[in-house]
Amino acid sequence: KLIELLKEKRQTVISQAVTKGLDPNAKMKDSGIEWIGKIPEGWEVKKIKYVAGVNSGALTENTNPEYELKYVDISNVGEEGLMNEPETMLFENAPSRARRIIRQNDVIVSTVRTYLKAIAYSPTPHTNLIVSTGFAVLRASEAVFSKFIYYFVRSDFFINSIMSNSVGVSYPAINSSVLAGLSVLLPDHDEQSTIINFLDKETMKIEQLILKIQSQIESLKEYRQALISNVVTGKVRVT
Repeated sequence: KLIELLKEKRQTVISQAVTKGLDPNAKMKDSGIEWIGKIPEGWEVKKIKYVAGVNSGALTENTNPEYELKYVDISNVGEEGLMNEPETMLFENAPSRARRIIRQNDVIVSTVRTYLKAIAYSPTPHTNLIVSTGFAVLRASEAVFSKFIYYFVRSDFFINSIMSNSVGVSYPAINSSVLAGLSVLLPDHDEQSTIINFLDKETMKIEQLILKIQSQIESLKEYRQALISNVVTGKVRVT
């Protein structure tokens, strides 16, 4: 329960910072977006496609069959980002959806089963990293820091925008071109940098707490198993 509360707190901190800023006394203006209300006076509202490239590169059917790639599927990404290492394979053995090219500092957002909130950031360079066509790959322009885009698409505002524009019930999905038309809120470069630094620190604190609790849970499970084993094998006498 505490882990879930910490995750909710992390989400609240991110959403507040990227939609309202860090200054509680900042002058506000109407955003023009009904469900977000007022935003800081100096911020702009732009569509994703005007501040980031969407699916800028992809492998073609003519790719060398011996081309070695590192593949990331939808199942590899969750609310915590990339959950395990990409799978290495040859192009000829890769699934047909292994097509989208991802580079350093790109952001990937799941466009299928959007309720899973599968979003990840690629801060370190990878060679031949390819993601499923079930992701939209966002490559930030000079107008915005890629890490700010990452935090913004994790906000409740953007996730709700994706969900409300998804089509389908059992397998909801959003077209990449529709996602590219969704709105993003942008402060100037200096404020983007300040928000990124703040969120890096705050989310790290929360993630460290979550890891500590998870470690405690594992220790308690081990203790429970050892207790059961010792009692049923007679190593511990019960009177």
